[in-house]
Amino acid sequence: MAKRTRKPSPTEKPHQIEVDRIRYLLDNHWGGNQNEMARAVVCSQSSLSRVLSGAVQPGKRLLRLIADHPDVNSEWLYHGRGEPLVAKVELPPPADLRLPVTRNLLPGPPGNYLDRLDGNEFPVAAALYRPSRCWYEVPGNAAVLKNKDARLQFCDLLLLDYDACQFDNLFEISGRIAVAWVEPGRPGDKRRLELGILEYYCEPDDQMLLLVTGEPPYARPKNVKYLDCQIITKDETTGKNIVVGTTRLPVFVDRSGRPKEADLANEPTSYRIYPSDIVAVCVGMFRR
Repeated sequence: MAKRTRKPSPTEKPHQIEVDRIRYLLDNHWGGNQNEMARAVVCSQSSLSRVLSGAVQPGKRLLRLIADHPDVNSEWLYHGRGEPLVAKVELPPPADLRLPVTRNLLPGPPGNYLDRLDGNEFPVAAALYRPSRCWYEVPGNAAVLKNKDARLQFCDLLLLDYDACQFDNLFEISGRIAVAWVEPGRPGDKRRLELGILEYYCEPDDQMLLLVTGEPPYARPKNVKYLDCQIITKDETTGKNIVVGTTRLPVFVDRSGRPKEADLANEPTSYRIYPSDIVAVCVGMFRR
């Protein structure tokens, strides 16, 4: 029987409900041990303690870390729907774990597109098994094969996860292979799925990325200058942007060598996209 969810009173702040749910999980799943819960969800014990004591409000990153734990029902944590904990699913022996292989880019989880699967399967390690994942066999005509950064070969198997597309920090997915919807540059062309490498080197509040599907537009050195850029992330407790390091990133330059804004819409191998356009992220690869 599903538990009834307590509705907050008009004077009760929403974040207090979130704190109450975190405390419930701490007491009923981790036996009240903050150190164990912090290790399980990969956060600091001090951050968890400050939230539970009411010193700070639970940030989006902390909630995401807790919601990502396989035992926690994210719908209950965020919205109070269903049971707090996910029922354990008995998996077959590791030697029998297999995922479907597809030669087509799917617009969603493989379970929703069984008619597009040809019945082929390939083994997967127990630690990587998820129903939301499938193998994708890279075809010989894939544009991404021309991108040296991808390091792919014909018939490589990519392990695509269709439930790994929400990231608080876009630097976490920069450089990853992904499947996304793109808007072709020519008028009249329909939106389509493309496989490429995600690139993000914008300001923290800018959600735009590039999906580079072939040779990167900055592969020609005479048009590019590499600049030192700050890597910025959000503090999980305060929610403020903090600098965690620097990296060298390519920037288009004019004839005098000064940075300029490039018109990437006309580049046939790169597309401007947003996080909502991403449908799958590569989490592993097997070379046959």
